[in-house]
Amino acid sequence: MTMWSFISRWRAKKSNAMHQEALNAAIIRGSTAVAIIATRLDGIISLFNSGAEAMLGYRADELVGIKTPAILHDANEVSDHGRALECTFGEAVSGFEIFVRAARIHGHETRAWTYIKKDGTRIRVSLTITALHDTKGRINGYMAIANDISEYSALQRQLSISQLSFLNAFATAAHGMAIVSPHGTWLEVNISLCEILGYSHDDLLKTDFQHITHPHDLGADLELVQQCLSGVISSYQLEKRCIHSDGSTVYALLSVSLVRDDEQEPLYFISHIQDFSSRHAAQQRLLEREHQLQTVVDTVVDAIITINAEGKIESFNHAAEELFGYLEHEIQNQSLKLLLPQSASLPRQALFMRSDRTGSLLPLPEIEGRRADGSHFWMEVQIAKLSNLVESRQVVVVRDITERRRVERMKEEFISTVSHELRTPLTAIVGSLDMVVTGVLGELNADQEKLLTIAQRNSQRLSYLINDLLDMDKLVSGSIEMEIEAHELAPIVTESISLNSSYASQFGVNYQYSGSCSDEVMVDSARLQQVLANFLSNAAKFSPENSMVDVVVSDCGPYARISVMDRGVGIPEAKWFQLFAKFSQLDSSDTRQRSGTGLGLAITKALAESMQARVGYEPRKPNGSVFYIELLKKTPAPMVNDLSTPMIA
Repeated sequence: MTMWSFISRWRAKKSNAMHQEALNAAIIRGSTAVAIIATRLDGIISLFNSGAEAMLGYRADELVGIKTPAILHDANEVSDHGRALECTFGEAVSGFEIFVRAARIHGHETRAWTYIKKDGTRIRVSLTITALHDTKGRINGYMAIANDISEYSALQRQLSISQLSFLNAFATAAHGMAIVSPHGTWLEVNISLCEILGYSHDDLLKTDFQHITHPHDLGADLELVQQCLSGVISSYQLEKRCIHSDGSTVYALLSVSLVRDDEQEPLYFISHIQDFSSRHAAQQRLLEREHQLQTVVDTVVDAIITINAEGKIESFNHAAEELFGYLEHEIQNQSLKLLLPQSASLPRQALFMRSDRTGSLLPLPEIEGRRADGSHFWMEVQIAKLSNLVESRQVVVVRDITERRRVERMKEEFISTVSHELRTPLTAIVGSLDMVVTGVLGELNADQEKLLTIAQRNSQRLSYLINDLLDMDKLVSGSIEMEIEAHELAPIVTESISLNSSYASQFGVNYQYSGSCSDEVMVDSARLQQVLANFLSNAAKFSPENSMVDVVVSDCGPYARISVMDRGVGIPEAKWFQLFAKFSQLDSSDTRQRSGTGLGLAITKALAESMQARVGYEPRKPNGSVFYIELLKKTPAPMVNDLSTPMIA
């Protein structure tokens, strides 16, 4: 080889090295996306590229040849890593050696560090440190390449927090939870699910969801799983039966959702399992009770109809079908007016009878019903509001009283006939006894006078009864004459009290009159006195001795009210609706000790209606009773209530 050839090769090699060095420098300077920092063996920075300047905010001339990378690091983090290296190598590691020890031994190292920018803000970087070698293989420096991973680290933290929250919620959830593979095996189950199914954690993981699913429900479950896997649905909910470890059935509500990866491949199912065995048992008991109730409703002899808030028929028992001639499906959603032409007034009247307060069955006036063939019949109606429902409903109980009315009509005709036939001879008997007792026919000894006085008193009582019967007969037949005129109330009330005071004195009772009404009322004064006489005599009979009966006149809008208020024992609420019925007497020892026909209040009600007035009853607190009559004023406002039903508060 000539000297010239050697020199030529040397020059070529040097040129190539210079070209490669220039190329490397250009690459380093142009790498703006990453920070590249080179150091000498003593740690002084020898290279700080434009990417490092952009990332950390320093200019190269501020650091190159002046500072070590320690200026960029968190001192505490560096100290912690130094102690970790000391544990690894068994000797103290400090200074620049902390950064390069691993790279010096292994050639390179990548780990996460915290960089502190010139403005003091911190960023997380992935830092790869590589040892640099000279041509003889000796380390002559180090190069660090840093990537900003702050955003990635934040996402990782959020993911870790989310995963931790999910795991905590999963483990402590009150209902059963499971993570299930696409093949149906358990990946994880929580304690609640183990308790629901009666397994230990490890034993349950040895099974799969098919194993704990009731055979009759497995097909539906698998079909929904397949729909999830094929992408038809992403989640589903199913009520199904599970098999407890002891073989018993657990009724569960299953909610399942499928989780997929970024490539939309199925990863796992998340299942929520709620044990609703108790609710299922309660539902079964409710169904049994409904079945029993329906059986009772279908077998009773009375027609039972339920209506909604709009008055539309919802149910119709067998007795109702037979009574009205409709099948249930024919009459459903029809108006109650189709069957009960007068039913429009029922809810209003039911309010007077406190159905909203108690929900109990309460009687209403006898009204006419209409069958499917158009024929009419008389019926007795009871109505009650069904309580504790979201939508208001009422039960209407109907009984055909055609035969009962026929019998009552016969009874009334008989009573009318007997009363008229008895009145003439009884008048003669009463007159004769009066003459004998008063001594017109001669003096009587004590025994004779005693016996004849008893006969006279009972004949008078019989006369009163016959008069009541005749009055009732006239009222029923509509033949009683009324002279409706405008009257002031005060004189009528005062006279009634005066006429009944002697009767009240027998019981040690006095009447006290108060209140007033300046308007005249439209009444038959004689008939009003008859009504008041009944109220006043009843109040006296049922008041304690040496007590006061209050008679109060008050103004009630279009009406004037007269209230007779005693301080007796009162009347049981269950008996209120009977008060104005014919031959009605409260069956108690106290009332049976008082004489009466049981027609007084019935006659009072009929007389009031004949005067377009209304009567009613209210309990008096703390004890006692209030009977009242409300009379139309001379120039009344339009009437707002049906007068055919006595008002019971």
